[in-house]
Amino acid sequence: DVEIGQTYPIACRCAADKRDAERKKAEMDERVSIMRKRGIADAQTLHMRFENDLGYNPAICAKAKKYVANFEKMSADNIGIVFTGGVGTGKTFYAACIANALIDKGLLAVFTSFSRIIRTPFEDYEQMLKLLERAALVVFDDIGTERDSSFGLERAYDAVDARIKARKPIIVTTNFTPDEMSRVEDIKQKRIFDRIVGACIVVPVTGRSIRMVEQKNKMDA
Repeated sequence: DVEIGQTYPIACRCAADKRDAERKKAEMDERVSIMRKRGIADAQTLHMRFENDLGYNPAICAKAKKYVANFEKMSADNIGIVFTGGVGTGKTFYAACIANALIDKGLLAVFTSFSRIIRTPFEDYEQMLKLLERAALVVFDDIGTERDSSFGLERAYDAVDARIKARKPIIVTTNFTPDEMSRVEDIKQKRIFDRIVGACIVVPVTGRSIRMVEQKNKMDA
């Protein structure tokens, strides 16, 4: 009880603001942790972040960072990216950097592949599709390497189609060039590429294989 004539300590405004800021940070950290567990399936992808970029392709890095900085508009306009290029040029790395950066902002970004989607057990498939529909961004890595089967291509199409119908952006990495994507003969594969190209801008990732450069550096060392 409060007694007249007694003095009582009262927290100053700055202390209250500090506690509020710490509470909000803890809540944000927990949210980010949950988002990362839902969206990033393997440990290697967790380390694909802009701060770990070795600077082999600064132009693509700048484009990826710009996409993150303008993601609100990219999402509103349903603008995705197709990173095309040879093996080891950094397509997967920069796509994962974007996903991790968005998760850091508290947005759900899912990094997956058609191969993983195709292997999803039947009883988990509908739940997986709902996750893809709900996410702010979905990255489909290494399209074109999945098993060429009617079942696999149908699942791949369903995943892409769910995103397009939800008017939410996707990022795709592939070794296929735009010309190769337009000339595929399999009608089901062509449907997939048509949906992707219609919703994305194409960003060629050129240059030497980063893996080969790193291997040479290790040999030199």
